[in-house]
Amino acid sequence: MREWNGLERRRSQIPHWLRLILEVPLQAKLLGANLVIVIVAGLLLFGPIELQPARLTDAYIVVVALILGATVNLVLVRLALGPIESLERVSRWVFVVRMTGRHLASR
Repeated sequence: MREWNGLERRRSQIPHWLRLILEVPLQAKLLGANLVIVIVAGLLLFGPIELQPARLTDAYIVVVALILGATVNLVLVRLALGPIESLERVSRWVFVVRMTGRHLASR
C-alpha cells in the first residue's frame, strides 16, 4: 500500500467542487467578485425602481466608483503577484535542471 504525503492527504479532504474553485487563478476570482458587486449595485440602482433625475447622477457616480475600485484592485493584485509568478518560473527551471541533470554553463 502506498503512503500518502501531507499534501496528498490534505487534497483528499477537500471536496471536489471546492478544489475546482481553489484552482481558479486569484486574479480571475477577484475579477468575478468585483463584477458581481458591480452587477448587483447596477441592478439595485437601475432595476425596477425609478430614480429621480437628481438621484440618477448619484447612481452613475456610484457605478463608476465601483468600476474604478475594481480596476485598481486588479492592478494592485497583479503587481503583488508578480514576484510570486517569477518565483514559480525559477522553481520550474530548477526542477527541470534537477530532473534532467542538465546544468547550464555560467556566463
